[in-house]
Parts: sequence; C-alpha cells; structure tokens
Amino acid sequence: MTLANSVSSALKRILALPWWDLTVAILLIFWLGTWFKIWFNHYEPANFFSLMADDQNWCVDFVKYYACGWIGWTADHGPVYDPAYQFKLINQLLSPIHLVRPNYFQYPPTIFAVLAPLVFFRLPTACALWFVSTTILGLAGLALLARFKGDFQWLDYLFMSLMLMSSAPAWQNAMFGQSAWLFVGLVSLFYWAWLKGKNFPAGVALAFSAYKPQYLFLLLPIVVASRRWKILVWACAAEAILVLLACVVVGWQNVLYYPASLIKAESGTDTFGLSSAYMISLRGIARMFLPTGTGALIGCFTGLAGSLAVYFLIRHGIKRDAVFLNQAFALSIIVYLITSPHVFLYDCLILGAALLLTVVSLRPTQLLKAGVSGFGRLWVVVLVLFLILSWPGYLSSRDDIWIVRAAFLCNFLLLVSGGLSVYRQWNPLART
Repeated sequence: MTLANSVSSALKRILALPWWDLTVAILLIFWLGTWFKIWFNHYEPANFFSLMADDQNWCVDFVKYYACGWIGWTADHGPVYDPAYQFKLINQLLSPIHLVRPNYFQYPPTIFAVLAPLVFFRLPTACALWFVSTTILGLAGLALLARFKGDFQWLDYLFMSLMLMSSAPAWQNAMFGQSAWLFVGLVSLFYWAWLKGKNFPAGVALAFSAYKPQYLFLLLPIVVASRRWKILVWACAAEAILVLLACVVVGWQNVLYYPASLIKAESGTDTFGLSSAYMISLRGIARMFLPTGTGALIGCFTGLAGSLAVYFLIRHGIKRDAVFLNQAFALSIIVYLITSPHVFLYDCLILGAALLLTVVSLRPTQLLKAGVSGFGRLWVVVLVLFLILSWPGYLSSRDDIWIVRAAFLCNFLLLVSGGLSVYRQWNPLART
C-alpha cells in the first residue's frame, strides 16, 4: 500500500507540473532515447574498439585505459612508455583486430594501479562498466553541487542531466570510451569541498585530477588564490601514495621517465593518437596552421595565462558574495576550456557545472522570465543551445574540424558574455 501511495503521489506531482515544463521533459527524454538508438546502430559491437581515421585504423581511448590496467595488474616493469611496447600490448588485447600503427598513450604512472581492476572483466564488459560508472560519478558530483547550491529542484537537475547526456561532448565521450564524466565528478567534488571548507576531499579530488595534468591549470590556481594550503598538503600526501604505488607496480625507472615521455608525445609527430588539431582550445586552433611542436608550446603559454586568469577571478570572487563566486568559478571553467594545453570536445561536459552554478532554474517557465538580462541571457542561451543542438551537428558533419571550430566559437561567446556579466557586477560604474 505504501508503494502504491508513493507511485500515486509521484504521478500527481508530475501531472501538476506546468504543461510547458512537462512537454520539455518528455521531449528531452525522447531526445536522449534517440541519441542511444543512433549510437547503438552506428557502432557495431564487433568494430566498436577500432575506428578509422586518416585511412588508418586506431583504437578507442578506453582500450588504452584497459592496457594501463593490464600493466598495473601484471606489475610489468618493462618500458611502458615505449611506442613499440604499447603497440604490441594493445594488439594483444584487441586480437583478432590488428592495428597497423602504434596508438600512443601518455597517462601518468600513478594511474596504472588504479585501473588494474578493469582486467577482472573482458574488454567489452569492462567498457560498459566504465561508461556506466563514470556517468554515475559525474552526475553524482553535479547532484552534490546542486544540493549545496540549494535553488535547483529535482526537475532542474533532470533537465540538466538529460541535456548533458544528449550532447555532442557526451556522444564523443561514449564513442571514445573517455573519462570526461569522471572529471565532471572530480571537479564538482573539489568545488563542493572547497566551498564547504573540507580540505581532505578537496585534496584527494585534486590528486586524482592530476591523472590528467591539464586539469591542474583549473584547480590549482583556486587553491593558491584562496590560500588553502591544507588542501595542497592532503593532495601531496595522496599523490605521494600513488607515486609509491606506481614505483612498486611499474618501477621507478618508468616513473622518472614519465615527464620526458609526456613532452615527447605532446610535441612530436611520430606518435599516432594525439590529434592535437582536433583540440577545441587555442592550441587546436594554432595547430591548424602550425607544426605540432609549435602548437604544444603555444598550449603551454596559454595554459599558464589561463591559470593566472583563474587565480584573479577566484581571488576577487572570495571577496564577494556566493553568487559572484559561483559565476567566477563558472567563468574559470570557460577560461580553462579555451586556454588548456590539452582539451577535446568531450571535455565540454564540464559545462554542466558552469550551467548549474549560474542558473537559478532550468525550467522553461522560469528560465524565460525577465529576471535574466543582457549578457547573462546570452550566457544561458549559448550554454543551453550548445548542449541540446551540438550532437546533430556533430553527426551530420563530415569533417570533425567543423565541430572543433563550433565548440571553440561557443566557448568564446561564453567567455565574452560571462566575462562582461561578471565585470558588470564587479564594477558598479559599468551597470549604468
């Protein structure tokens, strides 16, 4: 009887919603269902782990994660950053699929032991579990942040989740078996813990985010700007444990060689799978016209410049109210996406946190009210339209460079509108 009452109460709550909100919710669910249908029809299971690019087959990124887990489980002290070693291992894992060119991976040695549990499952099962678990972690991190923010209702969270899961970044993340959802969760956890004054979870989130070092360009300036040195202490402690574990698993030689292998992979042309021309940052734009090494150097400089911008945004934000601070952090995410030395379309899933922090409600009956004006309205429109309309453009485009330019343009519009909105609040004279 209790279950029947609960179901009846839930139905009454849903039917009591304004017709426009209910209609949009149904359309978003239909949109997400269509996304899954096209995805499963487009990629046959037998060929899922091997894709074609530039007339050569290459493996999706999850295969590289699985290879890292295999190295961690077998505790192999071999030359794990040698392209020939990686080429042989990946072909063994993909058999009977055979790659004709090495697909290089430059993940830090601290991640090998963490990914070791993946090898308890066959490659297809492990990939499915990876996709489901990282998506749950990403949505859980956003839910934690939404609950702390307080003004997001359950329908707002539903809208946001459906928009994110039916976006081009989510499509590309699933297609490549990438970890963008995991970093949505880590960044959300970090910001929540930072706001709550919880140094330990913030430090642990910062340490695990270093598995993709480029995220330090976003998170580390926040710690420095707020002078929260205990977060750094916990992060260093967690990272030290991971480094020691890496020395045991892959050997100290591989740990010490990692920086050199990272520089070689990011700036060289003899490794296949980097695809710097498809990055959606300034580095990707520069790579369209300049050599790989020059693009990598530009990425380093823009990354440092972006970190300084994040520092000043947060430094000013902590002196103001919570609303301004949330806007400053959301704008920091956009700065990161534009200036990062290593960022792709799937990394734009982090825009969910920017949307959550700057919008009071995603329900159309609330979103379209005259409470938001000027640059703030442009910010909302660009964010929402990009998340909803991006994947049809991604699928219909024959050239992936098109979606790279479109994503960069959207982020640039967000930078301009968000920057001017923050400036108008920071400078009272600009409001007149």
